[in-house]
Amino acid sequence: MRFVFIIAENEQKELKNYPFQDEVRDMQKFFKNNIKVLGENLEFIAESVNVTVGGTYREIDILALDTEQRVPVIIELKKDEANEEVLLQVLRYASWVVNNPDSVRYLLMQREELKRYIDDVNFDNVRIIIVAERFKDLLLSLSQYISGFQIDFVKYGRYIREDKNEQIIIIEYIKPPEELSRRVISSIEEYRRRGVREEYLEIVRKSYEYLMDLISEKGWDITPRLNEWYIAFQIRGPVWNIYEIRIRMNNPPWLAIRLGDDFNPEEVGLSVEVFNSKFRQCPYGGFWRTDLTSPDDIKQFEKLLEHSYKKYYTST
Repeated sequence: MRFVFIIAENEQKELKNYPFQDEVRDMQKFFKNNIKVLGENLEFIAESVNVTVGGTYREIDILALDTEQRVPVIIELKKDEANEEVLLQVLRYASWVVNNPDSVRYLLMQREELKRYIDDVNFDNVRIIIVAERFKDLLLSLSQYISGFQIDFVKYGRYIREDKNEQIIIIEYIKPPEELSRRVISSIEEYRRRGVREEYLEIVRKSYEYLMDLISEKGWDITPRLNEWYIAFQIRGPVWNIYEIRIRMNNPPWLAIRLGDDFNPEEVGLSVEVFNSKFRQCPYGGFWRTDLTSPDDIKQFEKLLEHSYKKYYTST
């Protein structure tokens, strides 16, 4: 059981739990109107989206756009506990989005502020967010075997401060099981069968191992997440990815580091000229990328990796 208190100078007041009454009229309305609590890069597209999956009509609770990664986001809401059955449900929704991009583009066209993203949306890399008060362990364990879509689990608690008629929402980003980290290396081998050159896979493998060793040595709270063509390194909180290793078929992999659009290399002791000779700014999320042409390349960027972590990490 969770207890939440407001501590003022001369007052200690417990907040009352304020559960959602239902998933459609109450919970869905709340997250539609306050979608930024799930991520500052999320924009609402539509709610109660009718889709046909398996010959039956179903509804996506909330369809959103991740304006950083330029991917559609399916938000599935569970007022109480989410169990393993939700996994098949959201995978069906994600499959519908992948196979019906024109339907999603139509919905985007209805939102004036989102029209500018239409031509840049990547429909092959759908993101899924499951929001619930609690999660079954089996659901979290099974999710590690899905690499085709990014699935995030968000645990919530809602409270009310009756004397001021204020709602307080507590958001907790659930880390995937530890087994996922151990599976990344073995999953990298799948790219050999897809035709990725061996020397590039070796760079990806060694770069991943170096990053994981650095994260462990520094005690950083970062979790790797293998997606379709990149490994994301995620912190808890609405910022999510701070590093990415992008896997490419016929070219060296990228290392992308979130440093911010206004990053000044002199903050970490680098000259602007040296930094600009190695990095180019990505068109999303304040990331800067560089090609990794050898397994040792990533080692020279430790200061940048540490700067990124300290800038964006928030303890929850």
